Amino acid sequence: MCLVPLLLVRTAGAVIAIGAGRDVMFAPGARALFLNYRPNGQHLDYFAGGWRGQYHDEFYGAGYHCRIEHLSLNLGVTYVTKETDINGTRWNFAIRAAYLLGPHWALAYRHISNADVLFHWSAGPNRGWNFLGVDYRFGEANNRGAGQTCWP
Repeated sequence: MCLVPLLLVRTAGAVIAIGAGRDVMFAPGARALFLNYRPNGQHLDYFAGGWRGQYHDEFYGAGYHCRIEHLSLNLGVTYVTKETDINGTRWNFAIRAAYLLGPHWALAYRHISNADVLFHWSAGPNRGWNFLGVDYRFGEANNRGAGQTCWP
């Protein structure tokens, strides 16, 4: 994975989160690493990651971030490098919901799928990836005002 360049572009007040998790539904052996980057004061969130297990895959995407008290939410689009019987297509939606445990730690759930259940636009399978794990955030202490609401 080419995640190192994202770590190098950290600017003052930006939030970088590193996470790890396991798929809890359709690929229980899959272990994943995640990286999120959000510039200071913005709702736009950039993310990348990958998983290993029965499938080896990477993804890259961007989405909208908002925060309400201890709940952090992200909705975006992502490109998955391989089509499998889990995701069905390379272009997918990504959802992240995290409960903030303090200024740095969070419990996070991530779902990546092409939303075929809702839109019926894929001829292939789409069970989706469902990762449960933890995140560690850098820069959150200096970024308390950013993302406190879901609307600019």
